[in-house]
Amino acid sequence: MSRLFDLVVTEPLAELQAATHAIHAADRALRGRASRQGAALLASARKVAYTPVLPAVEAGSRQWLAAAGAPADAQWERLQAIWSETARNNYRRARQLAEQALVQAQAAP
Repeated sequence: MSRLFDLVVTEPLAELQAATHAIHAADRALRGRASRQGAALLASARKVAYTPVLPAVEAGSRQWLAAAGAPADAQWERLQAIWSETARNNYRRARQLAEQALVQAQAAP
């Protein structure tokens, strides 16, 4: 489990922090403003950034737990690469959505 944490939090920390910063900035800007599109973009940014890469059901499965404790093999390495890439892409996409929400907030009355 610690390797998964490293793959989706520790290693892409800069992307995660940038996404979180953008989400918080958009949230502050949207307070008290009537921007449905901005609110929808912000909700999407949060969902993309904070939805786990590995679903809880899969993480708790015996097959996954057995694979996580086994020596590294090609399949395990491939899974790690997928999780890492997915996390980084999600954080970048979340930042883009949050920045779009910020633009909408600034344009709203």
